[in-house]
Parts: sequence; C-alpha cells; structure tokens
Amino acid sequence: IELSAPRKISTLRWIGADANWIWNADVSASLDGKTFTPIPSLQNFSMYQKWSTNTFPLASVVEARFLRFRLYKINDTMN
Repeated sequence: IELSAPRKISTLRWIGADANWIWNADVSASLDGKTFTPIPSLQNFSMYQKWSTNTFPLASVVEARFLRFRLYKINDTMN
C-alpha cells in the first residue's frame, strides 16, 4: 500500500470479508518503498476467521509511506 506521504501510523484496521483463506499476515513498513522493516507486533499475526472490522495490534507508532502485507497459511507453499 502506498500512502500519499510519510505518516505516523498508530492504528491499522481491516474488514474481514473472506477470513477462511487468510490465516496469517506479516506486515512491514518502508519510507522509500525499497527497504522494508518488519513491524514486530505484526509478524505471524493470525487473521483466521476474524470477520468484520478488526484492529491490528500495533505496539507503538510506526512511520511509513509504504506498507507491505504478506498473507499466508502456515506450512503452505507461498508465492
């Protein structure tokens, strides 16, 4: 996800519409779109069967212009 400018992010929310196929997420942040740093509290975060509006547990404010989400199922082949 590319934001219009660097932002200090204190809350991230998502709406779960098909929570049966997305099991886990790793979220990383970047200021330049090239070097991404994993957000520690959002590694191997379970999204399985979390329906409607949910909030990612950010442990602290994250500054980013770009966010990268890797969605996967543990022990499955990843593309």
